Amino acid sequence: MKLHLQDQSLALFSHYENDALILGGQRITETALITPSGITHPWGPNKFSDLALIHFQELAALDVELILFGTGNKLRFPSASLYYPVMEQQKGIEFMDNRALCRTYNILVAEDRSVAAITWMGE
Repeated sequence: MKLHLQDQSLALFSHYENDALILGGQRITETALITPSGITHPWGPNKFSDLALIHFQELAALDVELILFGTGNKLRFPSASLYYPVMEQQKGIEFMDNRALCRTYNILVAEDRSVAAITWMGE
């Protein structure tokens, strides 16, 4: 699915596929952490059920106001106790499927918002 014409000055998602996302011309096929300073991949465990407190402590330390957590092709939620460190740092965290993440991320980046994203590609 093509999302929009891409502004070359911003790293935005241009395509969404079931097994890959395209961000600024780069194909992402594994779980990745996208921050204003770049992309870290692979990121986190291979299984969603293996997410642990340490992963959310890492997210809480990011210098952003909002974290978009794409949960793959379907919407899932980790235990609220895991993402408490993010909320404790007064940062927003939103869980959504990757399709919604791509649209939301592009809008927020275009508005010059301080945002990070997790693109979950594991099981």
